[in-house]
Amino acid sequence: MNGTVGIVGCGRLGRSIGSVLAETRQQVVYCDADQGVVQWAKSQGLDASSELAAFAGGCELILLCVPAEQVGDVVYTCVSCNPRAEIVSLVTKPVVNGGSYRRARPIAQHLAIADGRPWAIVVDDRETADFLRPVLPGRVHIVIDGALDVGKLNRAATRMALSACVQAEHLLNSMGAVAPSVKVGIRNILLGTIMEYDRDTSNPYLTELLSELLRTLEE
Repeated sequence: MNGTVGIVGCGRLGRSIGSVLAETRQQVVYCDADQGVVQWAKSQGLDASSELAAFAGGCELILLCVPAEQVGDVVYTCVSCNPRAEIVSLVTKPVVNGGSYRRARPIAQHLAIADGRPWAIVVDDRETADFLRPVLPGRVHIVIDGALDVGKLNRAATRMALSACVQAEHLLNSMGAVAPSVKVGIRNILLGTIMEYDRDTSNPYLTELLSELLRTLEE
C-alpha cells in the first residue's frame, strides 16, 4: 500500500500494530482523543494527533483500535471526512450499529505482537484477507471465519496463560526460589514451551512430559 495507514487509538494494541506495519514499510500515523497520550506518542517520535477529522482525511487505510462502544462514532466521522478510505476494525467484541467497515480480530497479546512473535488475525471473507495480506508481514496468519468469537477465545487463552504463571509462582515460592533471575527463567520456559507445543513434537523431553500430562487428564 502506497498511502498512509492511520491507527485510531494509540494504546497498547494500537502501538503494537503500528510496529508491525513498520515491517512492511507502511507510513503510519496515529490519532487518540486523549491529548496526554498524543503528547507521549510524539515524545516517542510517533506522528500523532487528537483531531480525528483532519487525521482521517489524509489516510488511505484506517485501523480502529478503540473500545467497542466508540466504533460507531469513529467510523461515522472517518467516513464523513474521507469516504474513500478503507476502514478496518480490530475490535474483538461484537459491535452494534458500527457502520460500514471491515473486521479483522487479532488472536494475540500486544507484547508478543510487538516482540515479533507470530500471531493470527481473523477476518470475515476472502476479500478482506486479500486486502490485508500486502499490508501485514508474513508472520501474521490470516484466518477466514466470520463466526468465531475472538474476544471469548482471547479471554480463555489469557486465563490459561495466567493460570500457568500463577502456578509457576506458587511453585517457586514453595521451593524458596524467588530470585528475579529464576523468574526470568520460568518465563522463558513458559514461552518456549508454548512456541514449540505440538502433539507430534520431535522433542523427546516435551514428548515425555506431554504424555505424563495427558495421562493425568485422562485419570
